[in-house]
Amino acid sequence: MKKAVLYSVCLMASISLFAQQPTLTEFEQFKQELLNEYEHFREEANREYIGFLSKEWEEFKLFKANAFYKEPKPDTIQHTYSITTSAATCMEAVAVHPVIMKEPFVPNMRLDKSSTTDYHLVTIDYYGTPLNFRYVPLTVAPTSIRESDIASVWSKFSKHDYIIVLEDIIKYRKELQMNDWATYMMINKVSEQLFKNADTQLILQQYLLTQLGYDARMARVKELLVLLLPFNESVYEKPYMYIDNRCYYIITQYSISGISNIQTYKVPSKYRGEELSLQMRSPLLLAMEEYSFCIGFADLRINGTINKNKINFYQSYPSCEYTIHAKAVPDIVLETQLKKEFEKILSTQNTIDQLKLLLTWVQKGFEYKNDHAQFGYEKPFFMEEIFYYPYSDCEDRAILFAYLVRSLLNLNIVLLEYPNHLATAVEIEKPKGGDYITDKHKQYLICDPTYVGADIGVCIPKFKDIKPKVVKLN
Repeated sequence: MKKAVLYSVCLMASISLFAQQPTLTEFEQFKQELLNEYEHFREEANREYIGFLSKEWEEFKLFKANAFYKEPKPDTIQHTYSITTSAATCMEAVAVHPVIMKEPFVPNMRLDKSSTTDYHLVTIDYYGTPLNFRYVPLTVAPTSIRESDIASVWSKFSKHDYIIVLEDIIKYRKELQMNDWATYMMINKVSEQLFKNADTQLILQQYLLTQLGYDARMARVKELLVLLLPFNESVYEKPYMYIDNRCYYIITQYSISGISNIQTYKVPSKYRGEELSLQMRSPLLLAMEEYSFCIGFADLRINGTINKNKINFYQSYPSCEYTIHAKAVPDIVLETQLKKEFEKILSTQNTIDQLKLLLTWVQKGFEYKNDHAQFGYEKPFFMEEIFYYPYSDCEDRAILFAYLVRSLLNLNIVLLEYPNHLATAVEIEKPKGGDYITDKHKQYLICDPTYVGADIGVCIPKFKDIKPKVVKLN
């Protein structure tokens, strides 16, 4: 159901032809004809989809969730020297300063006359940002999770005026720079406000996702209705299944451990829709709730603020490959603060000394604890998160150090993936001694943010004879 693609084609065609139209009236008439054609396609696709839901669902094999690491990470950090006290000296200097938006954030859109009559408003709390949604009340709930009952509710959604909800979703997605996961979480919160029944909420979520062009499915796990979502990237800690060679992950708050089969339906490829992406190519724009931090060791202290609302959003993120976190565009406020703080210190140093300072700051400014000890599951941090939580582990430090090297020093840096460990290496032309790797005729000096006290060019001894996987970030 690739409606987003079709809509874009219609819009582009309208704009292109507009230059050839002698009057605005003729352009508006032409655009309306295209929108009518699109609506006809949407209605036809929805009728077909209801048919897929109504047929008897097939049984598929359900696979256990993949672990992030094959081997557990160490419980303690490795040092080049013995220590008796914590290296972090100002982690305790934190304060929370909430900044509350008084008015809900309302989409700035021009409404069609057909969608301005008899609608109600509902407000959701989207991670500290109030959002208003227009809707026309509908009373509906499935009497069971049989195929016919689910299809009946889905059909009512397709015939009801939920286009106004979609309009608001699309507008907020653009205004707040939401990626696919942020969009899904918005839909999740809207459905919870509109309906109390959990199955009705899930059916609405799946309906709205398909209308946006995503390949969302529903499935039965015994007596439980769950959502199936495919992603462009690898996801961990969630059971999964395959339909026509595409991997779908189970999205549910309930435990389904020990279950090996799942029931769902197939759809033809032309109605299948797109996979979701977990990449964050733009910073999510949320209302600000300031959380101040001070990180440092000895006399080197870096102060700044992060948006606690974004930390709350990151908590919803599925456990996924760490390159997503490493490549994510950070909060603009934090990025500006870090550059300002570090530039005062780095401006008088050469590149090697700058590298050493940044590496030492990351090594000694944060206390270590692996994710399972801190959270009970594997959770790589987005860059902002390391400044909020009391502990961090190897991939969190590697992600932060990689960001600092790229943004402050403008140097090329890669991640080095070892068994149960993540380090970094910085591209240095003709490094003078030290441990380094060569990849495609380029030399990278190993810098390990978790090997406390180690200089640049020093690898953890047990990994010296192991060839790491080189992960590029550019």
